[in-house]
This record gives sequence, structure tokens and C-alpha cells, in this order.
Amino acid sequence: MSCKAKLETAQKQLQQQANDASTHIRDLVANDHSIATRLTAIETTLQPVLPEIAQPVPKVIEDVAATHVQEVTTKRAEAASENPMYDMDDLI
Repeated sequence: MSCKAKLETAQKQLQQQANDASTHIRDLVANDHSIATRLTAIETTLQPVLPEIAQPVPKVIEDVAATHVQEVTTKRAEAASENPMYDMDDLI
């Protein structure tokens, strides 16, 4: 193979690699733009409620939630002790 043919082959390969890289970069930019567009839409939608979300949960709600969890836990423990899933005598 002559030097000219090798040079032409190398140039063709380099051009193909450049084309592939350009296509890949274009796809990445399009994907990034798509993500940015969706993120902007989400931020725009949430903007009116963000100040409310950022507020701390009122103590009254925390207390009610904690009390409810404690009551449910106690009731489940009582139900489990009254109606055990397994009778220990059956396991022996």
C-alpha cells in the first residue's frame, strides 16, 4: 500500500471518528436541553408552593402524628400478644 493510500485511509477513518463524535455530542446536548426544559417546567410548577413546603411542620401536627403512631404500635402489640401467629407449644 502506498503512502498516499495509507494517508487517504487514515483521513477517512479520522473523518468517520469526527462524524461519530459530532453525532454523540449533538445527542448529549439535545438530551441535556431536554432535561433542562423538564427541570424548568417542574420548577415553574412548584414555585408557588415552595415557600409553604419550606416551612417547618407545626408542633401540633407532629404531636398528633407521634401520638397516632404510638397508639397504632400499642394496639398491634396487644393484638399480637392476644392472638400469636405461632403457638409456642406447636414449635416444640
